Amino acid sequence: MLKRIKTCVLALACCLVASPAIAQTGFLTSSLILSGGYAKAKNACVSPWVTSAMTPGSSCSENHTALRIAYNYQFTPHWGFEVGYGDLGNATAAGFSTTYGTPATWSMKAIGWSVAGTATLPLGGGFSLLGKLGGVRAEFNEEIHTTSNAGAVMYGVTFNGVPITRLAKNSLTYGIGFQYELSRKFAIRTQYESFGKYDIYGAYGMSVPRIALSAATIGIVLRF
Repeated sequence: MLKRIKTCVLALACCLVASPAIAQTGFLTSSLILSGGYAKAKNACVSPWVTSAMTPGSSCSENHTALRIAYNYQFTPHWGFEVGYGDLGNATAAGFSTTYGTPATWSMKAIGWSVAGTATLPLGGGFSLLGKLGGVRAEFNEEIHTTSNAGAVMYGVTFNGVPITRLAKNSLTYGIGFQYELSRKFAIRTQYESFGKYDIYGAYGMSVPRIALSAATIGIVLRF
């Protein structure tokens, strides 16, 4: 994950150099947003690999720390364009394998890119209301680890021989938040983002609720 973030930072830096720093009206057009908070992968714990491959009563959490980075370009003080990358959701479970009766752990991670149009509505006193709407590319990675008498075993998650450990899907994303201006170049932003709902198991004939990804974060805005 850290390597991917570093790659993303370099890519965004190239965008910053290539874009004009200040528009004719005097406002800074480019921003780098670094944010962190909590992501939720709702319904992830009803994965068949939790309900079937692990014994009843296994602990499972659909919440996880989220880190995201984004680049925003303002065409006007009110309208812009944003590209983001980072955590979209994560869930983990721990218990015992129904096959071996030995300790087992499960995880489902979703990371990816989002592209959205943005709107900014000044409220006065340095505060602004933010909104965004666009698309997201979510990459899911699901794994279960357990042990047997033969030693450690790692299962790549499959159904009918079709792996889903690197399954990528597209969806709509939207967000709403507030921003407070500390200065012309710095601001603090808090926001809620929905990254869509995903049918991960429908292709395998399984009726499982869709996984809904979302995140609530707070971050700093660095303008250039």
